[in-house]
Amino acid sequence: MEATTAATGRPSMRETLLTRPVISWALYDLANTVFSMNIVSFYLGIWVVTVMGQSDAVWGYTGSLTYAVVFVTAPILGALSDQAGRRMPFFLVSTVLCVACTALLGTWGLFVTLGLFVVANYFFQAGLIFYDATLPVVSTAETRGIVGGFGIGLGYLGSFAGVLTGILLLDWVGYVGVFRLTALIFLVFAIPIFLFVEEPPRESTLRLDRGAPMRAIRQVRYRIDVGDGIQ
Repeated sequence: MEATTAATGRPSMRETLLTRPVISWALYDLANTVFSMNIVSFYLGIWVVTVMGQSDAVWGYTGSLTYAVVFVTAPILGALSDQAGRRMPFFLVSTVLCVACTALLGTWGLFVTLGLFVVANYFFQAGLIFYDATLPVVSTAETRGIVGGFGIGLGYLGSFAGVLTGILLLDWVGYVGVFRLTALIFLVFAIPIFLFVEEPPRESTLRLDRGAPMRAIRQVRYRIDVGDGIQ
């Protein structure tokens, strides 16, 4: 590999991956996968059904509500970030709100918890939009596949860490404790991306004000109309 690198002038896989921005970016994949495993897929659903005595349908409808809202608003979020010329501030706010709502799950009973989950999962899904948009910041066209695969690999490690957290600690801290530990793990492993991944500035003639949401909606409608015209 070293000879190939010297001959081509391209960095080796090790040189590509073992940089602070790339590691920081990939650690966020680990962080959000812990949330996805523990909250979206596993322990919160078990808490709703077995501890609170609700049906699987209640849990399913709650998740469906989140995804419906994300489906409608995701293009608008992207358009707003385009207007601002930056995505990291939106990414940071999404992550903080997701972590905060996750830490409060199970604190005030079933229906408040379901409401908090809708908000947490919404901002988790929104954060993924901005997270994916940061991949070009830490990679080039040649290394994008390697860096993205590195993040996916750490994501699998996050799945293992999430399940292991419940197996080892559920009897000790309970479901609410697992929710709070999940929020803590998410926060700890999400911090590096906001410290060490620097988004290059993009010029924007627009600014965020009261008219920004309507401009974002018009931008989305324009893209839809253009797409229909191409077809």
